[in-house]
Amino acid sequence: MPLYGRAWGGSLGGASAYSNVLYNALSVPGARVDYDFSAQTPYIVSPDGSLITYFDDADSLARKVALVHTYGSPGRCLAARLRGPGVLSSQRLRRR
Repeated sequence: MPLYGRAWGGSLGGASAYSNVLYNALSVPGARVDYDFSAQTPYIVSPDGSLITYFDDADSLARKVALVHTYGSPGRCLAARLRGPGVLSSQRLRRR
């Protein structure tokens, strides 16, 4: 499974290779890693807050895989993840 990150600045955002996104985000002096508890996903924020980069780590990936196993909806989880940060946590997932 290829990993990627999503960077958001203002109203613009996009996905790129995991290593590129993390390298670019952490290259900004003063950038810090934080955690979005509602989306259960780590992110990197620039010092002025103008750039936020979401990425997955072992814990966030394990939580997403657990959702797939619990609700049997891999397509829905993927679609939510591709739409942007926090969307997965706001989706209503139903058991089949």
